[in-house]
Amino acid sequence: MGNIGKLPQMTSALEAMFISVVFLFFSVSSARAQEEEKKVIVNGTAQVFGKNIEGARNNAVKDALRQAVEQGVGTLMDADSILQDDLLMEKIYTSTQGYITGYKIIKERKEQNGLYRVKIRAGVRPGILVDTLIKLGLYKGMMDYPRILVICSPDAQATDAANAAESVLLKTLTNKHFDLVDPGISLKLHDDTKSLLNADTIKNAAAKLGLEHHAEIVLLYGVKATPAGFDGMMETASVTMRIKAIVTTTAQILFADEQSISGIGESTDLACLNGARRAAENIASPMINGIVSWWADYTANGLPYTIRLKTGKNADRMVFTFQDAVESIPRVVSLTERSSGGGITEMMVKYKGTCSEFKRAIFKRLAQDKRFTNLQTEGSNGRFLVLKVEG
Repeated sequence: MGNIGKLPQMTSALEAMFISVVFLFFSVSSARAQEEEKKVIVNGTAQVFGKNIEGARNNAVKDALRQAVEQGVGTLMDADSILQDDLLMEKIYTSTQGYITGYKIIKERKEQNGLYRVKIRAGVRPGILVDTLIKLGLYKGMMDYPRILVICSPDAQATDAANAAESVLLKTLTNKHFDLVDPGISLKLHDDTKSLLNADTIKNAAAKLGLEHHAEIVLLYGVKATPAGFDGMMETASVTMRIKAIVTTTAQILFADEQSISGIGESTDLACLNGARRAAENIASPMINGIVSWWADYTANGLPYTIRLKTGKNADRMVFTFQDAVESIPRVVSLTERSSGGGITEMMVKYKGTCSEFKRAIFKRLAQDKRFTNLQTEGSNGRFLVLKVEG
């Protein structure tokens, strides 16, 4: 009892497919193999038929493995309807390559009511489940992703090592299907943040900069790399990377981490680059999991849309009419005015639908109001809309 689990024998072709796919380690890429593994505790039950204890034990383990997948889906998204759809869950089970890496039975027993119960500790890789849900058209459609701005912190140096770390972050975020502010402007923004820092705190300055570039999260990172010497075979370097994920609407620090790595290379420069890349790789996975978890809670009642309405000055009644019209749109959960002045009103709207659906609904609602005959989209970038009413 309690020993490492041997995959139970299947009683159907479908079950065989599920387990073989879930445990197909060799199909996982080398990048996936490096992803952080988490441990989950799950229970499984099965009916004992006659004296077939071994068969019931195997079925209880299969049930527990299924519970591990369901637990992962439930953690990532508001998914009651998905969990209740047996055909869809079967599709998820058979598509989740490498999500469960192995398991160990930690408790098991046959009960007097004819059930066999097991408790297992399973190793899982959340990122693989995210990719599966995206490929099945579930995760992106239900949650969408926050737009992210990645910049070197104003109190850190934009060195080659920092650039190497940033490249790792950008590649990882892109592979995970995040929307990114143009990385080509990050160096300029690094200088802009320095000037903002003269009048504000780092997190407030970063939040302001993020809002200006239509980002919901700003990643501020810094890398310090110092040559450490020659170990007899290679040059070494001491590298420390720190990072903060800041929510632009609240200046809240969502995630903070620091990694210290000993880099190696044929030269001191290569050793510094090696350490920076490895530190970024270590930070990226838990950071993304933290962002995804926060985003799932934040968007449970609708995706956030930012509307910047340009009306000209002294147009309060027009703004109120616009807001009333938007609030009356089906699937709009809430509307909050952020700022108003100089003929520009900015508001955040929670809406359960896509950006294109939302824009169509706004124009349809206001089509009969003569004051909004000239309403037009001046700019649009994901969930950030700039609307203008020409006089």
